[in-house]
Amino acid sequence: MDVRDAIRARRSVKKLQAPAPSASQVAELLELAATAPDHGGLSPWRFTVLEGPALEAFPLDAGSSPMVVVVGVEPQGDKIRADEQTAAVAAATQLLLLAADSMGYGAMWRTGSAAYDPAVARAAGLSPSGRIVAFVHLGTPADGTSGSSARPSAPTPSAAPAPADGAAAAVTPAAGDGSLGIGSLRS
Repeated sequence: MDVRDAIRARRSVKKLQAPAPSASQVAELLELAATAPDHGGLSPWRFTVLEGPALEAFPLDAGSSPMVVVVGVEPQGDKIRADEQTAAVAAATQLLLLAADSMGYGAMWRTGSAAYDPAVARAAGLSPSGRIVAFVHLGTPADGTSGSSARPSAPTPSAAPAPADGAAAAVTPAAGDGSLGIGSLRS
């Protein structure tokens, strides 16, 4: 599948069951996630893989998910702003979701109140300055589909021609119908 098609097709899968990815598949998923753009080369992401008794003991309602990857950010120094480091971790999370889908697993990015609880962050091994960006639930879709076939793909946005005067183009949500409108920014 072409990467553009994979991006268009990937969907969150809410109901997951065993089996989850194997240890070697998890290693590959995390390797792929760590290729995310990372301004400054700081690798601020932290991945904590929970399954079995570790998942059951973790302070999180995982529902039926057989595996959860806690994705955290550990800001590294003052060279690069903390919000930029968090953005790199969010990009890594998206790559993790796409990679899981490409392997035929279902995945869902969740947060909720546990993501903002310092005690949960400590339980995931994060330092006092670290924080949780995502709980990525992984497993086999309970309905037998893959994430990319769980529902139809989103509508394709329509594109407007680039402004002739060299102004930058902006993509913004349009009329509440899920489509995108493209306009231009002028100084």
